[in-house]
Amino acid sequence: MFTLYRKRGFSELVNDTFSFLKQHGRHFFKHYLIITGVFTLILCGVYYLLFKVYFEILFSAIGSNDAGYIDQNINNNLPLIIILCIALVVVGLFSFIINLSYPAIYLKLLDEHRETFGVTEVIREVKKNLSKYIIYLVGSIFIFLPILLVASFICVLLFFILIGIPIMLIIIPFIIGWMNLTLYFYINESLGFFEAMGKGSQVIIQKFWPTVFSNLIMLIIIQVVVTIITMIPYLIFFIGFFVPNLEQNLDTESGFAGLGIIMSIIIIVSVIINLILMNLIWINNGMLYYSHKETSENKQTLDDIDLIGTPDA
Repeated sequence: MFTLYRKRGFSELVNDTFSFLKQHGRHFFKHYLIITGVFTLILCGVYYLLFKVYFEILFSAIGSNDAGYIDQNINNNLPLIIILCIALVVVGLFSFIINLSYPAIYLKLLDEHRETFGVTEVIREVKKNLSKYIIYLVGSIFIFLPILLVASFICVLLFFILIGIPIMLIIIPFIIGWMNLTLYFYINESLGFFEAMGKGSQVIIQKFWPTVFSNLIMLIIIQVVVTIITMIPYLIFFIGFFVPNLEQNLDTESGFAGLGIIMSIIIIVSVIINLILMNLIWINNGMLYYSHKETSENKQTLDDIDLIGTPDA
């Protein structure tokens, strides 16, 4: 049986993340796909249409001597582009908050019910905390996002003296962990948003290097998997399309249309894989949250004491 309440360092955070998925992964992802599936499909559809229009405009301009050809095509498709961009933002925000909140809800229900809960309990928990999710989303956009952008900009500036690379490898995992812990405290405890931010920052400062390194490991795993899965079909198509009949394909409008569709599909696959694999980080930070609860409240220790003398003990 997997133990949520346990004191964890770096190795325990990483190992317990994968141990959790090994024991509960089937149940976790079954409900994850049911809860997030509709929003993910809609998001992928919007992505596909948007990039399809983009690549059609881009490839249709190849070989044209008219310098304003792209601008003309953009103007002709401007209403559709605006509608798709608005849809992307709206659906993307809903998808973001549902994907981000699901691991926190799942771990909370797992703590309360083990694996006896179903989709109904998850949806009930979402409705129960809907106002908190909206507040968290707004707070993330106006607080965490600017912090992340400023930190990334500073790191880019420092790239020229090579200090920016290691700093970014520390700051990005730190901010991601801070965001996730804020959500865990905000959803699971009777705290305001800023109180949850404060608690989240305190925990990360106390567990700075375990948090940063474990999140960094998860980010590396995600990027490696996404790169391998998306680059292989792209390279196969690229070699098959360009190498044998390069001159013929460059003059074939249908050939470029096919390339645009393939690239759109690869982008969509990348989005889906990223959303699924980001659960590694969210679960990893959940392990950190419950580790903090064990450290501060000794919950598992007290539960073990209560079991002494029972028939199953």
